[in-house]
Amino acid sequence: MLTRIFLLSFLFPILFINSLPLTHATENNLTGTWYTATPTPYLVEHTTEHPYGMPLLHQGKKLLKRTLSLQWQLNQDAHGLITGTNHWISYDKNNKKVIEGNESLIGAYKHNHVILTESADDSAHVIFDITHDANKIMGIGYSVSGPKMIAFPFELIRKPTKKLQTNNDDCK
Repeated sequence: MLTRIFLLSFLFPILFINSLPLTHATENNLTGTWYTATPTPYLVEHTTEHPYGMPLLHQGKKLLKRTLSLQWQLNQDAHGLITGTNHWISYDKNNKKVIEGNESLIGAYKHNHVILTESADDSAHVIFDITHDANKIMGIGYSVSGPKMIAFPFELIRKPTKKLQTNNDDCK
């Protein structure tokens, strides 16, 4: 009897903690702010309204090579569904900001694999195929439809959250 009580008192806290939904930053939760530490290179199809970047020619298509900064604000629920925003800035070959925007993101997490998609009103419809650990997202962004092709590898790091400071003198 004493052994059962000991086992239950030991196992109950472990079972309780493991049954809680993911609501904080863990290796399996993407909730938080993520950003590129340095701009990442990308290829985009040339357009007359945004002709900035290093020109490339591939199979008769005019492409441009630029760099890109991303900042994502993500919220993941207990079922692995993700909503968020993508604030992006594009730079030309001289590292001058040429285009910027904000896009809505939706996606899903399953077995350490994440797919996110962003809205595509008048720009490329970008899909993000990513893997991650607790503090880093690594992936590839690419377009599947829209007025232009785009592709890029990227790496985001988690922005540290501010911890609440307590004054222990107030507790005495």
